[in-house]
Amino acid sequence: MYTRISSSLGILDCTFRDGGYYTNWSFPQDLVDDYLAAMAVLPVDVIELGLAGKGPSAGPFANVDNCKARALRFSKNTLLAVMIDAKDYFEYDGDTRSKLDRDLGHKVEDGIDIIRIAAHYRVAHMCKGLVQHLLESGYRVFLNLMQIDMADLREIQECLEAVKKVDGLEAVYVADSLGTMKPTRVKDLVGDFAKGLRADIGYHAHDNSGLAIANALCAAEAGSTWLDCTVSGMGRGAGNASTEQLLRVVAPGYSKPAEDRLQQLVVKHFNPLKEKYGWGDNPFYQIGAANGLHPTFVQEILSDRSLSGDQVFHWIKNIPANSASFSRAVLETAKQCALTNRVPVTAQMEKVA
Repeated sequence: MYTRISSSLGILDCTFRDGGYYTNWSFPQDLVDDYLAAMAVLPVDVIELGLAGKGPSAGPFANVDNCKARALRFSKNTLLAVMIDAKDYFEYDGDTRSKLDRDLGHKVEDGIDIIRIAAHYRVAHMCKGLVQHLLESGYRVFLNLMQIDMADLREIQECLEAVKKVDGLEAVYVADSLGTMKPTRVKDLVGDFAKGLRADIGYHAHDNSGLAIANALCAAEAGSTWLDCTVSGMGRGAGNASTEQLLRVVAPGYSKPAEDRLQQLVVKHFNPLKEKYGWGDNPFYQIGAANGLHPTFVQEILSDRSLSGDQVFHWIKNIPANSASFSRAVLETAKQCALTNRVPVTAQMEKVA
């Protein structure tokens, strides 16, 4: 078990990983230095430095290996994590273990402590080999169950049974990938996993419905022992539960100098980024969440600053409901339909049916 600031609740800040969806996982050096210095004095147990193995088209924080983690380590009191995408390994034609070793580099002291595996809940059973190799290499392993909110009762039970058979997991995360969860759903899902598994349970919120903080607190009440957050809520789509808001609630009384350092970090670095990229709760993300859309659809639409609010609205509404996987083809088709006032083919078919 990890050493935590709180005996019952661990805090994981994943700013560089989730925020990287806006910056292509590249951040200015002065922001990196100020961020690491702030995390070192805050009641944050784990920093997720980014992703591993995403290749040269993505920035440095999408290709974090042990050597890079060691160079970034600011405090021995804070654990370092990276996330890998399970499908990168499931779809790989060569030897999976060799790819993992290349992506992560040689395990070194003061390097990466924790690997988080992101996997769609339907393929959780396929992660056993990945987990075993990571454990043998000396890592602690968390499993993030993507889009679990879309699962029905039968699928939840099947997922629970599959995860039980994956030995060595220290934490299993309920991830609100589409930002669609309501507090009652959070309590039900987290409660089911907390009762059904011996591993710790984590919760990763997205703010598409404006409920990230409320949902995180509901998760803690329902049995979650790990909560994710990002500075200023920076993350894919509408973003995440913000570090500054979450700590104020779950870790009240941490030092005033530490809080000041966090607020200075927000004002100096993240407010300008938020003004530039525009993450955060707004009506368009709420529409996307209500229609079950992958948040990247709305993120991509909002990046086109030439459109009026009415055009943005119609573009989003022309994306077929429950498009839980991002598709640029679907995005472009919906745009053309919205700008020419045509009804998309999928909607025509639904109407006929």
